[in-house]
Amino acid sequence: MVIEKNYFFFKTLRVVLGDEKLREALHAKRHAYITGLSYNASLGEEEVRVKIKKTPVIDFAGRTDEDFLRAANDTTRNEIRRTFKTPELSFKIPDQNRKEIWRMYAKFERAGGRVLRKFGYFEKSFFAGAYYHEKLISAIVCYDSKPYLRVHAIVSLRKAEPELKKYISFATRRLVFELAKCARERGYTWLDLGGVNLKDEAKAGIDAFKLSFGARLIDEYTYTYKGGLFGLLG
Repeated sequence: MVIEKNYFFFKTLRVVLGDEKLREALHAKRHAYITGLSYNASLGEEEVRVKIKKTPVIDFAGRTDEDFLRAANDTTRNEIRRTFKTPELSFKIPDQNRKEIWRMYAKFERAGGRVLRKFGYFEKSFFAGAYYHEKLISAIVCYDSKPYLRVHAIVSLRKAEPELKKYISFATRRLVFELAKCARERGYTWLDLGGVNLKDEAKAGIDAFKLSFGARLIDEYTYTYKGGLFGLLG
């Protein structure tokens, strides 16, 4: 997935899991700022910074829905199965209710003090939503980089009334299950749940959530190039 933006006299480029495009951009250096995500360790050139993290991926090769559930830990497996007996819940994948999901994402990210992406940034993204009585309660936004689907954000309703709170955890786990199922049926290789930092206590909760699905950890590489004034800013 490629996201190109213009800021005054500068062009920036973000490439998510598109190695050929990223390699070409890092070599040409026509953009003032380039950042790219890859599973490939050999894309860097001079003046390009590389950061390595772990990311959990759910590989679809030869796996059924029941295989997915067996791989998950007991809590996640039980919560997903519980949702099959809760008719009030529904799941839309892909979800065309993009603006409402973005508004939920914006509130969630602002509350956590994180960087907020504008709605236009997600023009090419893949959205999935979980609903309780047709009310959006959680959502997942993904980079669509076929054959990979990469999670960008997992968000949920802020300050939910007590009636809804008990359903959000169950529904979000089921949403991952349904997202993986949809991706597999559409011919994707795997679902990447997004990088984890096992040494950061502030991220322990979301990391535990991602790892609860029995995904395998692999290396991911973030490449960054800053030219011109961007380079002077460090």
